[in-house]
Amino acid sequence: MPSRSYLVVPLLMILALASAIFGFGRLVWADENHEAKMRLFLVGDSTVAEHDEGTSRGWGQYLHEFCPPSVKIYNCATGGRSSKSFQAEGHWKKVLARRPDVVLIQFGHNDALNKFPEIATAADGEYRECLIRYVKTAREVGAVPIFVTPVHCRTFAANGELRDGLKAYAEMMKKIAEKWQVPLIDLHELSGQLFVRLGRDGSEHFANEPGDTVHFNEVGARAMTMIVAEQLRQIEPRLVLARSVRLQAEAGK
Repeated sequence: MPSRSYLVVPLLMILALASAIFGFGRLVWADENHEAKMRLFLVGDSTVAEHDEGTSRGWGQYLHEFCPPSVKIYNCATGGRSSKSFQAEGHWKKVLARRPDVVLIQFGHNDALNKFPEIATAADGEYRECLIRYVKTAREVGAVPIFVTPVHCRTFAANGELRDGLKAYAEMMKKIAEKWQVPLIDLHELSGQLFVRLGRDGSEHFANEPGDTVHFNEVGARAMTMIVAEQLRQIEPRLVLARSVRLQAEAGK
């Protein structure tokens, strides 16, 4: 597991520093028990998004099960979008207009689809530029951006090794996170570790349908949600109920 400091920098410290320097990012405590009325937004692709039909599920669908009632989640992730197209189509502008407190940002899967130039980006080019734009514009409206590296694909080579077609995007996101002091959940690394332990056959139980190495069924999506929730709890404990993470983990054994 990565041990860089930006993975676990307390969110309140970031908010306090941002408020002092830029005049934004202030939490409003609801009462003497310090329960924050937090509006947590999710942006990303189909691996994060809500799915009402079929068997496909995104990890964002279950995050609310780990959060206290004082945290309201708005899942604005949209299938088929990249870091570039989510902005170009106006989805990001709509999120900013709603003045979020915190935004979890995961892109990379569709950015890597070079056969679709209208959405594809180069990791060291437009992807990098888009990530920086997410950070700057989120902070301009008083929101705290949190990066989530793209969840690993479950593609195995003939020798059983897990292939990694998204490494360049995950690494670029980590570089931007470090430079811009953005909290980061390394879902790419952590999900990859899980898939390696499970192997090809074990990971297949997470698939939306046989042969789908990207999208998740409910079991797979919930497993990814548990990873995100635990890492988010380390970044800011007030956003996630530790008991919920523990109970979900025990139920999944």
